[in-house]
Amino acid sequence: MILFKYALKRSLRTPSNIIVIMILPLVFIIMPSIDDRLMPQGLAMYGMIVLFSAFLLSKQLIENRSNQTIVRIASSPLSHLKYLTSFLLAFTVILWIQNILFLILMKLYWNEAIIDFFVLLLLYFCYSILTISFCLFWNSMFKTYYTSLALFAGVASLMSMITGISLPLSMLPDTLLRFSVFLPSYWLAYGLDMVYNNLINNVLLSIAIMSVYSIIFIMIGSQRRF
Repeated sequence: MILFKYALKRSLRTPSNIIVIMILPLVFIIMPSIDDRLMPQGLAMYGMIVLFSAFLLSKQLIENRSNQTIVRIASSPLSHLKYLTSFLLAFTVILWIQNILFLILMKLYWNEAIIDFFVLLLLYFCYSILTISFCLFWNSMFKTYYTSLALFAGVASLMSMITGISLPLSMLPDTLLRFSVFLPSYWLAYGLDMVYNNLINNVLLSIAIMSVYSIIFIMIGSQRRF
């Protein structure tokens, strides 16, 4: 619990984290639909904010590894599993609070355009876990935060563009969609479309696939590295 509280405080005392996690999502609340759907495009674009929020939060893990904090933890009674679980749980709680606040504000602004509030919330909860596990996996491949950041910014922006986060899936060519289904962020955009098409079974499929991706990323990214 002490480590969990420490991770929470450390995450929220950084000005850039506050801006991206709590303030930047407000920009997407007023974003209307850019095609003939009822769904405001801000719902999908918010997925990119969640992805970058998860990356900023996970900065702590790569910093702990680069400054040898993880080595000191390994030599202490604290297990690697408890250390990692405490930090990941703290990141998850922050993103879940962000999800709740964002959807409440979207509901207040758009009213009837925001349907199935709790289904959307569940979808974002699962996506938040996916983004945290993906960032854990991503950062495990780099020794320094700045190398990770330089590559992540481009990869995440491109991934958002071709998976229905930045642009609706209906505007993407079929040849691109055949590739996009293998990228994890696609399943948020797909799930949102299915919510607005009232295809709950397909929403559950989206949640299941995001859960599988999360497990894979956590299994790979949680390997102890010094």
